[in-house]
Amino acid sequence: MSGVLASVAFLGIIFLLERRRRAPTPGDSAVDRGLENVAISLISAFLTLVIATFLYSALSGEDLLAPRAGTLALIAAIALSVAFLMLTYGVAWLFETWELGSPAAVMRVIAALIAPAVTFAFIGIRALDMLALAEGKRAARSWFGLLLLVLLLALIGIFFGSGGWLRDQARARRFRSTTAVRSVAYVALAVGVATVAATGVVAQLRVSFALARWDVAAVMSAVAVLYGAYILLVRAILLD
Repeated sequence: MSGVLASVAFLGIIFLLERRRRAPTPGDSAVDRGLENVAISLISAFLTLVIATFLYSALSGEDLLAPRAGTLALIAAIALSVAFLMLTYGVAWLFETWELGSPAAVMRVIAALIAPAVTFAFIGIRALDMLALAEGKRAARSWFGLLLLVLLLALIGIFFGSGGWLRDQARARRFRSTTAVRSVAYVALAVGVATVAATGVVAQLRVSFALARWDVAAVMSAVAVLYGAYILLVRAILLD
C-alpha cells in the first residue's frame, strides 16, 4: 500500500516538473505559488511513504503474534497515515490552485474530515491490537478505548467548528502561507524520521515488549494534536 501511494506521489512530482519545463516563462504568481505548495507537499509525502515502506518491510520479518510486532505495526501505521495526509494535502492545494469548484468542495470533506478520521481510527486499531497482544485481552471497552473515541470526536468537531474561526482573513492567510506549507512538510518528515528511530530501538528489545497504556495514550494524544492542526490547514485553503 505505501509503495503504491509513493508511486502516486512520485508521478505527481514528475507531472509538476514537466509542466514547469514546458512553461519556463513567468506566469500567474498565485498559480506558481500554489503549484510550489503542491510540489512541497508531494515531495514530503513521497519521502514519508518511502520510509513507511521500509518500516513495513522490517515488520514482515517479525512474529505477528508477538507484542513487539504489534508495537512496530503501530509505529509503521503512524508513518503511513501521516504520509497519506500529506498526499491529500497536496491534492487539496492542487484543486485550490486550479480553482475547481465542485471537486474542491468534495476534496475539502475528503482531506479535512474523512482522511483524518479514517487514518486516526486505523492508528487506534493498531494500538488496540498491540495492547491485546501484550495483555491478552481487548482494550476497546477500557478507558483507553473511550479516550480514542473522544479524540476522534474532537477531530470531527474541529472540522465542523473551524469554518467560522477561519473566516478571519488574517488568520486564514497564516494557515495558507508558504511558511505554513513548509512547516507541515518538515513536521511530516520529522515524524517519519522519528518512526525510523523508534523502529530501530524497539527492534532491539525483547519480543514481548509493548508500550504501556499510558504511553500509548500520550502518543495518540500527540497524533490527535497534529491531526487537528492538519484539519485547520486544509480548511483554510478550501473555505466555502
